[in-house]
Order: sequence, then structure tokens, then C-alpha cells
Amino acid sequence: MQELLRLFGVPYVVSPMEAEAQCAYLDMTDQTQGTVTDDSDIWLFGGRRVYKNLFNQDRDVEFYTLDTIETDLCTYIIMIMMIIVIITGNNIIG
Repeated sequence: MQELLRLFGVPYVVSPMEAEAQCAYLDMTDQTQGTVTDDSDIWLFGGRRVYKNLFNQDRDVEFYTLDTIETDLCTYIIMIMMIIVIITGNNIIG
């Protein structure tokens, strides 16, 4: 893969440790436009933009941003809390 990237003039970095940590850092410092990975560890290291399924011909490429993940997660947590209140009959308002 590195030889192919070199032949096409595509810059690349060989990570000395965890690749997702290196990619997340490059994304956080705006040195890239995101990370191509199917590994969700990228979010734990601070990744902001992720392209998934790029090398899987059977699936469409998916693009996620940290802002979208945070918004969806917050909405999901609120929905779960509302369901718990309804099921348990608790009155948390007053």
C-alpha cells in the first residue's frame, strides 16, 4: 500500500504506535480531512471526521463527524431517560 501511495504522490504517515491515535491527532490539528477506518477507537483518541467502509465493495462509504455523534448520543440518552420515567412512574419534574 505504501508503494502505491508513493507512486501516486499521496503523502502518508507510518504511525509508531496506535494508528488511530496518530490519525486523530492529525485530524484535530487540521492536517487531514478525516480518517479512513472501521475501528471505533478513533473517537476515543479525539477523531473528528471518520470515513467508514471505504475499502468494502459490498457497502457504501459512510461519513461521520464528532458533532453528529454527540448530538445523536445526547438525543438517545434523553429518550432512554424518558422511557425509564414512563416505565417506573417517577415524577422527576416536581
